[in-house]
Formats: sequence, structure tokens, C-alpha cells
Amino acid sequence: MGSGPTNRRQFIAKFAMTGFGLAALVFALAYSKNLAGQSLGHAADGLIQLLFLILCPPSFALMATENATGFVLVLVLFEIAILNSVWYAMIGAILFRFRARPNSVDN
Repeated sequence: MGSGPTNRRQFIAKFAMTGFGLAALVFALAYSKNLAGQSLGHAADGLIQLLFLILCPPSFALMATENATGFVLVLVLFEIAILNSVWYAMIGAILFRFRARPNSVDN
């Protein structure tokens, strides 16, 4: 398995795209849930919020945008998606580093 710069970039880029896609999915689900005014119960809503924070840690910053609307909200959501993309790219870089490391077991 090659571990050249191109493979590393592709591996990290896949993680970054996954992070961006997960952020977009989290925002779409949250938007549709709020738009419909649905509540699944206090425990389920708390679990969903915890899941959002696990999948998209930068979404924690959304608390500061409680009254934001329109273009400002879209801009903040895009920035959070970019931050989540960077977060997942860092995870990908770390995983690639450990995956590419040869075994150091001496026989």
C-alpha cells in the first residue's frame, strides 16, 4: 500500500469531505425538525442534540446565533461546516499517520 503524498492528500480529503457532508446533514435535519415543530420527547431531543455535537463539534457555536436569520445564519452555518471539515481532515491526517507507521515489533 503506497503512502506517498498523493495517497495522503486523497485520504485526508475524503475525511474533510465527510466532515463537510456530515455538517450539512446535521444542519438539514435540525432545520427540518425545527421547521416541522416536532418534538420527540425530552430524552430523544437531548440524544439528538448530543449526536449533533458528536458528529459536528463546531456546531456548539450555534448557541451564539440563536437570533440570527437570513444571510448571517447561512454564513455562520457555512463557517461551521468548514470548521467541521478541518476537524475531520485533522482526524484523517492522524489516522493516516498511524496507518502508515510500520510495525516496530522486533523478531
